[in-house]
Amino acid sequence: MNDEIIYEKFTEWLKTSWFGVPDSPYSMTAIQARYTPEDAEFLTGVPFRPTSVPALAEQKQVAETELGEKMDEMARKGLVWRTESEEGISYHLNDLYFVIMRSSFWPGRTDETTVEVAKQTNKYYYSGMYTDFNKMKAGGLRTVPIRATVEDGREIKPYEDVVNLLDGFEYFTVSDCPCRQRKKLDPDYKESKKPSEVCLHFDELGHYIVESGMGREITREETEEILKKSAKAGLVHGVSNWEQQPDTI
Repeated sequence: MNDEIIYEKFTEWLKTSWFGVPDSPYSMTAIQARYTPEDAEFLTGVPFRPTSVPALAEQKQVAETELGEKMDEMARKGLVWRTESEEGISYHLNDLYFVIMRSSFWPGRTDETTVEVAKQTNKYYYSGMYTDFNKMKAGGLRTVPIRATVEDGREIKPYEDVVNLLDGFEYFTVSDCPCRQRKKLDPDYKESKKPSEVCLHFDELGHYIVESGMGREITREETEEILKKSAKAGLVHGVSNWEQQPDTI
């Protein structure tokens, strides 16, 4: 099977996720920059829901040991999600948004592949990737103050304190800001002088990030210091826009 067909099949599979593959002249180049033909061929058909090693090994017609090694490699690339529980290890395919907007840049890598991913993702981002999502009233993040009052003329005012949110977490991690890292690697954009290692993640997502080499574990105290440093630098705290258990600040 030639590479063109491989990527076409993989793109069709990615379209079945919640994010899909928004239409753009740069959608395919962004996918090709992030996934090798071997990655794309192997990952086509891998479910977007947690699936056990035996089930995936049967689907791919490979030994369980080989399947596990391959999927662990994909997890370290940020292409799949790895979960370990009492029931065993399971994996699922990460959607395109997660891969090209988050996991590709959390580790802060500056290698040739990541630079190309940054260039193609920026082109995609500004040329169709967000067309449909720009119509949505609710964003993926909401802003909250850090032990301060924020005056807001909108109907719903933010009364939350971002520091208090930390009380609900047990595991704390930090990664590079994927948005600034993406711009930093692209010569078409000006590099931000703001602190970069400020993207905080917690609990399940935090474990995934650390185990996959995309960030490092920190203490609750270090987390608060990063929040203070970010506020002092003029950064706005954004938290996952979920009612319960947000995993990102």
